[in-house]
Amino acid sequence: KGFGRFSTKFSNIILIKMCRLMVYIGSNAIPMENVIIKPSNSLIYQSERGGNGRSLIPGLPDCLQMPINKDGAGISWYDEHRKAHRYRNAKSAHGDLHLERVSKQTASNLIFAHVRSAKAGVSGEVSASVDEKNCHPFIYNSYSFMHNGAISGFNVIKPKILRLLNKSSKYVVQGTTDSELCFALFLTLLGDGSKTYPIEDMIGALEGTIQIIAQISKNERIKFPSSLNFAVTDGINVVV
Repeated sequence: KGFGRFSTKFSNIILIKMCRLMVYIGSNAIPMENVIIKPSNSLIYQSERGGNGRSLIPGLPDCLQMPINKDGAGISWYDEHRKAHRYRNAKSAHGDLHLERVSKQTASNLIFAHVRSAKAGVSGEVSASVDEKNCHPFIYNSYSFMHNGAISGFNVIKPKILRLLNKSSKYVVQGTTDSELCFALFLTLLGDGSKTYPIEDMIGALEGTIQIIAQISKNERIKFPSSLNFAVTDGINVVV
């Protein structure tokens, strides 16, 4: 993910700056470094493109490779009691010694990881500041949420979404990203973020989030489409 359309001759290309995310869920807890750091194309590597000229997208020349994701990083993970833990930093994941240390010292069977690109990635999007509060994953009680993409025309759509949020979900929003507002909308549709629900309810709430954003965009005649790649978990189930 990360680019719009391109021909085989790389003409008329449209690149979209986007975040990168990773989800791991398994039957056994593993060291987080096994999926965040050690793989040859790990999220940490991708956050700086490795710095050695190797391509992330095979077949594309280096000049067309996606930009680095250096505007913050975060991970959330769950312990044996299904309690959510999180580490976030507004700096690049590449060279973050604390992130590396946490990844080496911690094991989990459910891991969310995210590296951020804060620049506007689609037409009509407004960039959110490089700030720890704007780094994914966003968590509320047992729920973790990540987003790869952007809401087009966010300044127009934002007040419409805010009016739909219930009281508890409004307090979830601490930063200025469209992503966190999507999380709050998801929690509103779910009902009560302090409870756990069947996976079918989580799927319905995530689908509803996408449908509402799409409908508002249509009503407001937003010219460009949004990119809504979401991942959410309650510590047991994962919906992407």
